[in-house]
Order: sequence, then C-alpha cells, then structure tokens
Amino acid sequence: MRTAHLSALVLALPLVACKKVEPAPKELDELLHWFLSEHETAEDETAAEAFRNLDAEIDGANLDEHWDGSMSALTKDEVDGLGPSGVDPDNAPGIFMVNPVACTLEQMVELVTAKNQIELYETYETYERTWVSDVPAFRDGGEDLAEWDESFTVTVLGIEYAADTIGLGRRVPDLDADQTPWGSTLMTRRTMPERATFDNDRDYYDQDYRAEMYYERSNGTVVHVAAMWREASFAGLDSANEGTQRLVLNGMKDWDDLSEEHCEEMR
Repeated sequence: MRTAHLSALVLALPLVACKKVEPAPKELDELLHWFLSEHETAEDETAAEAFRNLDAEIDGANLDEHWDGSMSALTKDEVDGLGPSGVDPDNAPGIFMVNPVACTLEQMVELVTAKNQIELYETYETYERTWVSDVPAFRDGGEDLAEWDESFTVTVLGIEYAADTIGLGRRVPDLDADQTPWGSTLMTRRTMPERATFDNDRDYYDQDYRAEMYYERSNGTVVHVAAMWREASFAGLDSANEGTQRLVLNGMKDWDDLSEEHCEEMR
C-alpha cells in the first residue's frame, strides 16, 4: 500500500504495534471471495499470503493449461456498497478460470489499465475509460493503487446493453523471498454499481463482481486467476445456465489468448 507521510507514521506507531495482521484463507472458494471483498483493506503481508495460498490451491507449479469451475455465491456483507441497491448476491452465480499466460507481469499491468480496450479486445460496441487516479504512475511502479471508470455498450446474442463499471488495481509489493517468492503481484477488481440498461423489458443484467489475480510464476509467464459473480439474462438464458456460463468462461480464455498476442507484439 502507499507509504504514509513520516509524521502520520510516527503518530500511528502505537496503534500499529497492537494491530494484528489477519491471516489469509487457504481454501480456493474462500480465497476467491477474499480477493474481491478485501481488495482495498488487506495488509500487504496478508495479500502476499493469499497469493501463496492461491498458488498452492491451483497447483501453480504444475499449471500448463487453463481450467475453470464454479464457486459459491457472495454474501451481502461482501458486496455491501459494490453493486446496485436492493440486489440479492445469492442470485449471482460464481465462476472462475485459472490460466497460464505468455506475458510478463508488467505487460499485464499495461493491458489491464489501457484506455483502448475496444481496440485490444474487440468486445465492445462503444467504450470509454477514464483514469480516476494516477494510472501512469501505477504502471511505472510509483503507485500501488489505481482506479478507473468505464462506460460501454456490448451486444450479446444480438441484444445490446449499456453499463458503467468501476475498476481498481492494486500492486502487492515484493516483500521478501519468503513472503513474495514471485516478486510483486497484481490484483484487480471490477464492479457494476448500477444495473445495465436495455431497450426492452425482457433482458436484464443486474449484478457483476469480478476479482482477478496475476503473478509471474516463471520468467515471461503470468498465472491469471479470474473470478466472476454475475446476475444476467439474455434471450431467456440466465447466468445460472450451464451453457451461458461456458460462453462466459470461453470469453475469459479468449481474452487471455488476445493478451498473449499483444504481449508478443510488445516484446
């Protein structure tokens, strides 16, 4: 996290001495929840532990191809203040993907924070990203936190919707060889504060919460773990439908494939 000014740090010392660093969870489902809900609040040491636990859970040492699965729904406490008012997170099924990507961590930082997402990933009909914080400094490693706003339109199964999202990036710094064996790591969060809008009353997209983790486990290869909880329905196919979930998971993998192409161009 950002270094405090010296005066503030001195005043805080008595409090810091008594503050307990909470341990990170160890089970995969709990970890994915944790990365979403504790994105801004966790101590660097706890976040570093979470990455080590995540690597153990996904068997990062032997990861040579992508795999995916489902996970439990978020709780109201976990989504408090992140999504539209009045929604029930139990209606947003969770899915996740684990994938090795032929990119460096710094390349992923650039791609994740880039403004030209519509050119990079061809997902959007229209797209605008506004950097809320000093994202160039985040890219250069001078800041540990980044924030951006997005407004876009997307067409799914011939149905167009418009939505706004809030994106956050956080660098977990390189602490030491034991705590951060792969050096610094990246975690991002993307949330949709209001329901998406459609030009019909049949379709809906009411909730979207995403947590993504990146760490360069070997030189030039990033492990990417993406977790998403979504409540939506397009042409009668809702987010609990297995076919719909497979479509979304395939889209996640396609995003990584395009990232690899861009990383090759950046070399």
